[in-house]
Amino acid sequence: MQIVSFVWTRLAPPRGGTVEHHRTALNAYYILSGTFLVILFPAVYTIQRQPLFGGGGEPSFIALECIIIGLFVMLKRGYTWLVCQAIVLTALLCFLVALLVNGGIRTTALLATPLVLLCANLLLERRTTTYLYGISVVLVIIGVYWAERLHFLTPTQSGSVTLHTLALVLLMVGLTIFYLSLAFVQVTYSTAQVQEQSASLLRTVEKLQKIRHSLEQRTEELSTTNAHLVATQRQLAEAEKLAALGNLVAGIAHEINTPLGVGITAATTLQAITDELQEHYGSRAIRRTYFEAFLADAVAANHLLVNNLLRVDQLVQSFKQLSVDHFTLERRRFQLKAYLEEIVLGLEPRLRSGAHSVEILVDESIYLDSYPGALAQIATNFILNSILHGYPSGKPGRLRFIAGLYEEYVRLIYADDGIGICKEHLDKIYEPFFTTARDRGGTGLGLHIVYNLVTQKLGGTIRHDSDINAGVIFSLELPLYLEEREESA
Repeated sequence: MQIVSFVWTRLAPPRGGTVEHHRTALNAYYILSGTFLVILFPAVYTIQRQPLFGGGGEPSFIALECIIIGLFVMLKRGYTWLVCQAIVLTALLCFLVALLVNGGIRTTALLATPLVLLCANLLLERRTTTYLYGISVVLVIIGVYWAERLHFLTPTQSGSVTLHTLALVLLMVGLTIFYLSLAFVQVTYSTAQVQEQSASLLRTVEKLQKIRHSLEQRTEELSTTNAHLVATQRQLAEAEKLAALGNLVAGIAHEINTPLGVGITAATTLQAITDELQEHYGSRAIRRTYFEAFLADAVAANHLLVNNLLRVDQLVQSFKQLSVDHFTLERRRFQLKAYLEEIVLGLEPRLRSGAHSVEILVDESIYLDSYPGALAQIATNFILNSILHGYPSGKPGRLRFIAGLYEEYVRLIYADDGIGICKEHLDKIYEPFFTTARDRGGTGLGLHIVYNLVTQKLGGTIRHDSDINAGVIFSLELPLYLEEREESA
């Protein structure tokens, strides 16, 4: 294999350089290869069965083979132009020798005429060079013709050369030159077109590279901007979550104030009548009627105190559970109606400020094994969106939650009777940062968060419908039991 690789490296066609230079070198390589093989098997004879170079052909063959090998070496070393000139001159010399050996212009000699011009055209690839060699051939033929006419050459074949033969030879040479000239023009034109297309392609490639570089920079900038936007979106989502929790805190605090105030009043009253009883007991002036009145007041105060403290404890526990659900989003089993009531209770101050009412039409038998914190964020966003967008004129609103069981799913519908959403905005309401109330504090993330929580966290679907002055309806289908594959999604 090493020997074969070595021989192939030495005998392989030349490579490198421009396209024209490479094509010329290949033409010379193939001409030399063909000539070498023809000479290596000396079976080429003239019509008269005479060797091409006369008697004693073997030394001539060996010398010619050595010349061809030398041209091979020069071609491999990069002397392409010199090798091409040598090949064409050798062809012209062979043509002249054929004329002399055949005794002048004969049919056999005419066969070499187009070969000389073809070699000149293939190897030198210049129209002027083809013309020069064509003129040289014509001059040689005319010279041989007159040499025969003046008896400087002795014909070896029978018959004399007439002027018609000379005209035929010149016509053949002229037609060959004309054909090669047309071919050269066509090749030159095609080459020019290819070069022009190549240059245009290179310019296009350069422009595309610049555009690609610009696009890469732009893509990098957009990636950085997108990363910032994602981070900002997460921060705003957390802010939305905190805002919703803030509303719950405000609602729970307001709800706690009433029973806590009543409890404090009851405790103060109980303390006052107890102090008064103690004074009367010290003076031993306690009458039966006074003591009975004291007992009645004490029992009533104690009743109020216990009931309102229990209410406060209930509200605190509710707030505690809601806050845990908001921040941890832990999965647990819960009753849908009771949980919606707790959410609405936390939003009572906002609802009362606009005289809005919330109706919860949910069967108490509906339980979900899911993420109540996600549901709390969804319901809170629905209610706050209705308050912010649905009633700009201050009209009292009627908000409703309606739920029903459908096989392994619960269909939860939220509806209001506000101004609704116009048709051109219906397809955009889930897009992040889309809002029509930015001047009133809207972030455009509320319904975007709702959509992600419903479809990803709760494994459900959400649909909506609305029209101007016809309110809005959101329909959620949520699984009663969140499967592991849906939970992991």
